[in-house]
Amino acid sequence: FTKVEPGPDLPSESQLKYVKNGSYLGGAGSKSIYKDAKGQEYIFKPAVTKSGYAAEYKAYVQELAAQLGEQLYAQGDTVPLRTVKLENKMGTLQPLLSGVTGDLKATSWKNLSPEQIRRIVEEHVLDWTLGNFDSHAGNFILLDNGRILGIDKEQCFRYLNDANSGSMSLTYHPNAHYGEEPPIYNQIFEAFAKGQIDLDLNSILPALQRLEAISDSEYRDML
Repeated sequence: FTKVEPGPDLPSESQLKYVKNGSYLGGAGSKSIYKDAKGQEYIFKPAVTKSGYAAEYKAYVQELAAQLGEQLYAQGDTVPLRTVKLENKMGTLQPLLSGVTGDLKATSWKNLSPEQIRRIVEEHVLDWTLGNFDSHAGNFILLDNGRILGIDKEQCFRYLNDANSGSMSLTYHPNAHYGEEPPIYNQIFEAFAKGQIDLDLNSILPALQRLEAISDSEYRDML
């Protein structure tokens, strides 16, 4: 197999100009819109807790997820993201994508094509590797070209010390405590186990092979 080439570089902080508040995009956290000299717009999200305290690790784990995703998946199946300092705060920078029709809370995965469901199942390789159990339907967006993208992976490693997180389970849902929906994978795999849908489990083999090809030292460097 061929290693997937990384996505396009993101501009430096000095190349960005503030445009407007990004709260219109929805979501729980604050965000701002910036643009570069070419007019491309970007989303900046400060890395803070729900109480507003600085939490730089939330930015770094998302950058890690983006870097690892670029190695596992085809270009265009991940959202480029890196850690930056803007507004005197550490946070994340990512392109403001065009053609977003909404998230999968608005469009049930049950209405998706087999290829779109395959893309979601493929994303499970990344989320499981990084211990991200916040992969509910609202953290997947649908583009008008049919692509499915996983976003908002700031909870990577959050439940690392929970012994129950170490075994794949259809019922493991630690964010139920906060009233959140279960991971979309739980729903899809449960439907598969009940014979309600068909999945080609071998379709994720390329992503697994790329993951296994990453050496321990390279992975430690990424961390």
